[in-house]
Amino acid sequence: MEPDKNIDGILQTWAYEPGNVVARFVEGDDGREVLQMRIEMGVLQMEVDGRPDGQRPYGAETYFDYLLSESLRDGDSFVLSEAQCEEVDREFVQFYHRRICWLALREFRKAKLDAEHTLELMEFAALHGPDEDWILSHEQYRPYVMFHQVKASALAALDEGGAETAIVEIEDGIRR
Repeated sequence: MEPDKNIDGILQTWAYEPGNVVARFVEGDDGREVLQMRIEMGVLQMEVDGRPDGQRPYGAETYFDYLLSESLRDGDSFVLSEAQCEEVDREFVQFYHRRICWLALREFRKAKLDAEHTLELMEFAALHGPDEDWILSHEQYRPYVMFHQVKASALAALDEGGAETAIVEIEDGIRR
């Protein structure tokens, strides 16, 4: 095995902590900043901008962006195919992993943006999903994602503007 492809050193020096999100920023080989999360059997590495896996599906920033353009072309009759549903699921998971890393690293504005992306994708999935079971499989997580959005927004406001601003963010979140 080529030594530069073995991650034993990372795993041995960066402990997994059950029950905690352990995340950090590192510099990629090309100098860009990436986000890493330690998981039980390895490390997830994510981009800090755009889609967490760094892909640009069909040239779009995210798969959701691609689907928006597809749905505009097809109009009200647009229904997600099985393959599109699988890609939507992948994007949900990727943004979830990055969002919990942002929260752990106290990058609250970034966590809020990722929560908003997920909520918008949930809305789209609810409108264009192929069946009620698939739609409900995502909707069950809406309160959790909303909690992350409000939490991130309030904590960012607390850091930036103090307690009164944070309270306003919480009240706005409750109204939504």
